[in-house]
Amino acid sequence: MHVKNSARASDLGTLLTSGTTGFVVRKRTGIGMFFHFFLLACMVVLGASLLVYYRSPQGCGLAVAIGLSFALIAQNLEKMKKAKLSLEFMNALFSSALSKNHQFCCIVKSTGEIIFYNRQFQALFPTYVAQPSRMIDTLFTLYHMPAEHQEKLKGFISAGTEGMITTSVQEQSTSTHLSLTLYLEPIDRPTGFFLLRAR
Repeated sequence: MHVKNSARASDLGTLLTSGTTGFVVRKRTGIGMFFHFFLLACMVVLGASLLVYYRSPQGCGLAVAIGLSFALIAQNLEKMKKAKLSLEFMNALFSSALSKNHQFCCIVKSTGEIIFYNRQFQALFPTYVAQPSRMIDTLFTLYHMPAEHQEKLKGFISAGTEGMITTSVQEQSTSTHLSLTLYLEPIDRPTGFFLLRAR
């Protein structure tokens, strides 16, 4: 039987992460797995007690059914954890690919919120990352981008078109200016998002 290739990160298994470096897997405590085994053991004891001491096959059957449900839930949670790990790995992979040969990259929604930024962005704009607003206007304000450049970039976003501007930014606490050439490109799918990169 022919099996179709899948592009989903969760379907790639160890193919995705084997033989690679630079990605740190979060350590798991094992408390969740212990809790599931504990509940399963409790249901086994309960089922045996109902059958032996109370001679209740119906009660034993119910305990077994509940125990099997716990086992199924535990199995699904393990699958979800593996899928989450694959997604985090793929996120790191795409982030690195998008920012190659660029100083940083981020994804901006058409409403003005920055919904993704990579590690280089965090290093360049720590004041923005440390505050709660996700609006691109906040980034412009904190780093003193010239007003005409702000309006030009926002105009590209409003029109849904790609564009390029050369500008400079400066954090309020420092006197160092950083010259950037910003490239804005609309993302085809899903719509309403823009890739913003800088050189």
